[in-house]
Amino acid sequence: MTPMIDVVFLLLVFFLATSSFDKPEKLLPGGISQAVKPLVGAGSENVLPPDIVRELDDCIVKIVARDPSKAEYEYLLNGIQVANIEILNTRIKAILAVRQDVPIIIDPDEAVSMETAIEIYDGARSSGGQQVFFAVK
Repeated sequence: MTPMIDVVFLLLVFFLATSSFDKPEKLLPGGISQAVKPLVGAGSENVLPPDIVRELDDCIVKIVARDPSKAEYEYLLNGIQVANIEILNTRIKAILAVRQDVPIIIDPDEAVSMETAIEIYDGARSSGGQQVFFAVK
């Protein structure tokens, strides 16, 4: 019985020594900082339209193949057409500046190349997206 009690105490000491009791950085109080203004507007291609800012529950990126043989795709961000991948990444970055934990769901058509889907995925992750997913069909 004594050896079993020794093993239990050793396990207890091991788990106490290896556990972490630190608070996550985002929950720690910070100094005085300026709030980042979201990029909202309608005049420029590099800012968010007001419709997207209202819909921050999730961010759906739909990729539609116009002509798969020429790799011509149409990009929709929450139902709003975006001209190219650079502008799409800029808008995703602006959304993430407003709210960091917005789930970004990438929904490519069957004819869309994996390279294009991964390029959008990488752009969303490099912009600071914590939750980037592919849609399941």
